[in-house]
Amino acid sequence: MSKVYFVSKVIKILAGFISAVIILSIIAVLLVSLAFTIPSVQTGAARWGTRKASEWLGARVELSKLAITFPLTITVEDFYVEDFQGDTMIYVSHVEAPVKTLIPRPLHLHFGQASLRDGGFTLHEDDHDNINIKEVVERIKSARKPGKKRDFRIEFDA
Repeated sequence: MSKVYFVSKVIKILAGFISAVIILSIIAVLLVSLAFTIPSVQTGAARWGTRKASEWLGARVELSKLAITFPLTITVEDFYVEDFQGDTMIYVSHVEAPVKTLIPRPLHLHFGQASLRDGGFTLHEDDHDNINIKEVVERIKSARKPGKKRDFRIEFDA
């Protein structure tokens, strides 16, 4: 067997392998994207995120359903956040808002006019004159690494 024949065979096998890897990668991306169009997958991912947020924040954060529909409208049902004393700080039975802008880096989310149903936002002051929302914001701020600036913005149209 000549060296040229052997090298051409190896190149042919490598090209086939690389093509297969690229095609399988494209199929995997499409399947993951398709999976996230299924409401139960969206809700499962959101519940995983709220569990992680609860652990990180040290306060209960929950939701019962998240749906992302075309043309990029986000619907959340039974969104709930407790303050550090275990009291309800934020509760919304149903919120729906269209996404106008989504820029991943730096994260900038711009929502259109949101429609809320059966919601509440409760501020409490403890014996030391601390307001519950301030405590939560301070916990979020203190989790930042020193010297690292985070550009994160969420906006809603009025």
